[in-house]
Amino acid sequence: MDKTIPYLDEDGTLVIPFACADHGYKYWKQEGRPLAGILTELGVDEAVWDDYTHVPYPGTAAARGASDAGAPQQMIADNADAEGFGDETDDPEDGLDDEQPLPSEADLAHPARMA
Repeated sequence: MDKTIPYLDEDGTLVIPFACADHGYKYWKQEGRPLAGILTELGVDEAVWDDYTHVPYPGTAAARGASDAGAPQQMIADNADAEGFGDETDDPEDGLDDEQPLPSEADLAHPARMA
């Protein structure tokens, strides 16, 4: 097995080798791809998928109802607005970038490990 590309070890742990030259696999980096895309590429089963992300597993009814991987973030944003934490709380003096988009993998259920 090539230990320079991501793989799943025998217990289903996603391993992203430090020696992996393709930074697209390093989902936590700016140039990283969404974790859901990496899991899809690796062909993980639904149980492993659920360990790593809350994005619906491809092919399920929930996945067909979500138009894209950004749907969970939009639901979070919609809930924040409904609870009064939306744009009306912008404070230009707080030093925070209120327009910053939500991270695509902010709701990570199970972290990968570096090898």
